[in-house]
Amino acid sequence: MKSIIKISILVFIISHSYKVGLAQNKVIDTYDIELSQPNRTGKLVVDLHNGTLQVEGHNGKEVIVQFVEKETNQKDQIWSWGEDGKLEQKGGSKKGLKKLSTNHISLEIEEHNNTVFVKGSHNQRSDLVIKVPTNFSLQLKTHHNGSILVKEVIGDHEITAHHGKITMEDIGGSVIADTHHGAITASLVSVIASVPMAFSTYHGDVDITLPSSVKCDTKIKTVQGDVYTDFELELKNVPERTTSNTGRRQIKIGGWMYGKIGNGGAEFLFNTHHGDVVIRQL
Repeated sequence: MKSIIKISILVFIISHSYKVGLAQNKVIDTYDIELSQPNRTGKLVVDLHNGTLQVEGHNGKEVIVQFVEKETNQKDQIWSWGEDGKLEQKGGSKKGLKKLSTNHISLEIEEHNNTVFVKGSHNQRSDLVIKVPTNFSLQLKTHHNGSILVKEVIGDHEITAHHGKITMEDIGGSVIADTHHGAITASLVSVIASVPMAFSTYHGDVDITLPSSVKCDTKIKTVQGDVYTDFELELKNVPERTTSNTGRRQIKIGGWMYGKIGNGGAEFLFNTHHGDVVIRQL
């Protein structure tokens, strides 16, 4: 069974007011996707070129894709002192006009053998909230303006956000999380003991909460930060020895630090350049 939904809808919404300092999401449209085998686990694959992504576990057997509008405060506000000595806002050529927010929904959604594929347009921003069955694997990728939030999903997760933070709450299974501009925060209620995991960013903290019973080998690097934990964990540097083609031998000390939580096990990697590494007990 294979189903494809291609969506290209022009939606106009009139925004009557804005709340200062408060951002909310308006649901523009909702699409329900039935799985080919609803009683078996599945996988969600998302590729967004521009926009944010939120994935939540739910008790249903279908995948629900919601296209949302992210409300923000008014931009380009100009303030100056009036003739009466009071500070007043100048609207320029837009003063007195009502703002119309246009949302061009451009998505491709495809279901095949319990895998749901969602792809956003390169030309339009797509902010999505997607609900999946609790036991579901995720392969999520965002590029621009692309923070990712995952809540209460158990499975094998591969999360990539080039420009944005990654937040994972009350998840289970295994995780490979990678971003460049943003922190990684994850709280795992369960892990697969034999499966390696990795959390890597360049700008931001890596803050991971693991079950207190976890057993793993740790591989940790932070160039301009520190390491914090409440586990019993001792770290050591392992010298890296190399020999060039000309016979030049080199010993490099520093960089990766290694240790064990419990009796050790699969390798868990924690890596950041500008930030701290924090490993917490649940």
